[in-house]
Amino acid sequence: MPTAEIVRDEVVCSELTHDHLVRLTYTLREEDRLEIERSGYPTALACLREMHQRSCRAWAAHEKSGEVIACWGLVIGDPVAGTGLPWLFTGRALQHHKKEFLRLSRASIAIMESTTPRLVIMVDARYAKAIRWAKWLGFEFSDPRPNQLGYEFVIGEYGGREQCVS
Repeated sequence: MPTAEIVRDEVVCSELTHDHLVRLTYTLREEDRLEIERSGYPTALACLREMHQRSCRAWAAHEKSGEVIACWGLVIGDPVAGTGLPWLFTGRALQHHKKEFLRLSRASIAIMESTTPRLVIMVDARYAKAIRWAKWLGFEFSDPRPNQLGYEFVIGEYGGREQCVS
């Protein structure tokens, strides 16, 4: 992923900035907004800011016009165990750039996996599109469990599944 802007077709991918976060809050897809709310954040911007601040790497994809397609990044969960916590939030413009988004997703997972070999995500169990996308990338999911607010979430895991055999 870029340390400078990369332009492909009508999509620009660059390091995430605060401006990207603010612009995404205006076009955030409803499913993403609900997931943020069900996670207990007071606002979408509060969630996006926290994820950005905690991330060791973070990116944005946007149209040349400036409309944000998606913001995503990687938070180091447990450096000793090599666990990373990817996050992603998408805007309505995603519907016009699905193919490029899938390409960026694969590239991002490869970078994240090179940083932390085990990736763990938490997804609102009602967010079928996000779960389908993560399964396409190779995540395996738990059964739904209620979070601290009582909403059902699933845990997805990618990589780091090697077991010691005695």
